Amino acid sequence: MAILIDTSFPIAAIFRRDKNHERAKAALRETATERIIPAPVLPELFYMLATYEHYDAAVETFDILRSAQFRIEDLAVVDMARMSDIMAQYRTSHFDFVDTAIMALS
Repeated sequence: MAILIDTSFPIAAIFRRDKNHERAKAALRETATERIIPAPVLPELFYMLATYEHYDAAVETFDILRSAQFRIEDLAVVDMARMSDIMAQYRTSHFDFVDTAIMALS
């Protein structure tokens, strides 16, 4: 079974102050399944880490996510078409780009 990882999961695993820090670290240790990072998560995560932690944390995290432990999934044309459908169907919900990408990939 594969799992899709959103921005909040690595943030929780990295920030010791995050209320879900210990749970996120445990989940990383306990999941032997395929961990998929949708490509749109990367710029959002990098920005948040560089802004709220420090630039080196953002770079280190990027290197970890590029390792064999994770698979970065690019968006295909069909995924973007599905995203557009989701955005149109749930227009009043104002889902952001990354969340819509995760929905389409799932």
